[in-house]
Amino acid sequence: MKQIRLLAILAILCMILPLASYAQHQRHSKRAEIIVNNDTSAQITFFITTERYGRLEWTYAPGNDSYTSHGPNGIRLMVRGNDVIEIADWGRFYIQDVSEFRDGVWKLSLRHARRVARQRSSR
Repeated sequence: MKQIRLLAILAILCMILPLASYAQHQRHSKRAEIIVNNDTSAQITFFITTERYGRLEWTYAPGNDSYTSHGPNGIRLMVRGNDVIEIADWGRFYIQDVSEFRDGVWKLSLRHARRVARQRSSR
């Protein structure tokens, strides 16, 4: 009886674990526009590297809050959570590590990104 119960638990785990892994992958592969909020007191330059467009650059003045909506030739820029963003001299990050996916848009607060960069460098 104990063996059957153990086999049932193992069978359930074998079904659930791949689904959880798939759900995690789906969260990080969502393509969406990114809105950047420069809630710092300095002008910030950052780069986004995507498979489709390569390395793109933006500069945001303090208090600027807008979409980085256009890539090369005015094409609407769609990013994934596993695309790389390089912010000033703070370092390189995956968009999913410094942004929040909410309402179908990646939302990036540069103040939050700076906090993440400081936590990473203090380790």
